[in-house]
Amino acid sequence: DILVNNVGSSPSRNFLYMSDDDWTSLFELNLMSAVRCTKRCLPAMRQQKWGRVVMVASQAAKYPGAALIDYGTSKAAMVAAGKALAGKYGSDNVLFNSVLPGLIRTAMWERAATEIAEARGEPHWFQIYTVPDWNVNQRVIDRVANAGCPALVWTIDLLGGSNRELQRRTLAGEGTDSPLCQNCHNHRPDYQRPMRAGLEGPAGPRPPYTWDYVKRLKDASDMKVILKGIVTAEDADLAVEHGADGIFVSNHGGRAVNSLWSSIDALPGVVNAVRGRVPVFIDSGVRRGTDIFKALALGADAVGIGRPYVWGLGAFGEDGVDKVIQLMLNEFRIAMRQTRTTRVEQITSRFVMEGKNPIMMRRNEFGFGL
Repeated sequence: DILVNNVGSSPSRNFLYMSDDDWTSLFELNLMSAVRCTKRCLPAMRQQKWGRVVMVASQAAKYPGAALIDYGTSKAAMVAAGKALAGKYGSDNVLFNSVLPGLIRTAMWERAATEIAEARGEPHWFQIYTVPDWNVNQRVIDRVANAGCPALVWTIDLLGGSNRELQRRTLAGEGTDSPLCQNCHNHRPDYQRPMRAGLEGPAGPRPPYTWDYVKRLKDASDMKVILKGIVTAEDADLAVEHGADGIFVSNHGGRAVNSLWSSIDALPGVVNAVRGRVPVFIDSGVRRGTDIFKALALGADAVGIGRPYVWGLGAFGEDGVDKVIQLMLNEFRIAMRQTRTTRVEQITSRFVMEGKNPIMMRRNEFGFGL
C-alpha cells in the first residue's frame, strides 16, 4: 500500500504575473512528483497482484492569497492523475482512490448540519469545545440548536490541557505555520474556526469551569447535555447530581494524558456510580467488534469509535467507512454467537474477566495516541 501526498505549495507571487518557469515548477510540485512516485511502486504491486494507492491533495498554507486557487488545482490534479493511473495500471486487485480534504465555507455550516440530518434521516449530536467567552458559546449553541441537534456533548477532558509530544516533534522548525498543522488548524491572526465564524458579537462573561457550568449549558437551550471525558466514579456521580443527561467515559483517545486509566478500566466504576440514572457511553481505544462486546458487558449503553472509521475514510472514502463499520459489527455478531447471546441485554459481565494486559489494547510506542 502507498499513500501519495502532493506538496500543495503555492507561488509567493500573484498568479497573473507568473512566468512559464513558475508554472512548470508548480506543475512539478503538485502533480508530476506524485505521479512519478506512484509509477515506481506499481510494478511491484502488479507482480504481487495486490495493492492500494491513495492519492491525497494538500491544501496550501503559506500563501493565503493564492491558497484557494492552488488547492482547487491541487484537487483537480490529483483526481485526474488518479483516474489516469487507474485506467492504465489498475485492476481488480490494484485499487486507486483520491482523498481531497475539503474547505468548509462558514456561511454554509448551518445548512450543512441540516443536510446531515436529512441524509441520516434523524438528528445528530453536536460536540462542543467551549471557550472562556460565554457569549461565543451561546451563539454556537443557538446555531446548532436551530439546525435541529437534540444533544450537546461537552468535551471536558481537554480543559486542563494536554501533553502531545509527537505533535510537538512534528511541528519542530516551522511550528504551527507548517502545512501539516495548517491543513486542519489555521493559526493566523484573526482566524476563526468554521463552527464559530460568522458569530461575531459583543463579548460576554467568562464564568469559571465548575459544576455550575453544566446548569449554564442546560439553560442555554432545550438540548440534552452529555459530559464527555468522565473517568472516575466520583465525577460521574457529581455530573448526574448537577444535571448531566448522559455520561461519556472517554480519555480523548489517550491524547490528553496517555498514562492514566484506559476508558475500559474506568467504565465499571462509572456505571456503578451512575446506577442507571442516565445513559453511559464509552469511546477511546475501541478497535474491534470484540471491544464493543466487552464494553457492553461492563455496563455501557452504547459504544463510540473514532480513529477506525477515519482510517477507512482515508483509504477508500465512503466505502472504506462502511467497510470498517461492517467489519466491527461482524466481529461483534461473532462474539454474540460464541457466547450464545441473542440480544444485547443478555451481554453481561460474566462474559469478561480482567487480564494481565488491558482488554482494549493499542500500540503507543510513538508517545501519542495512534
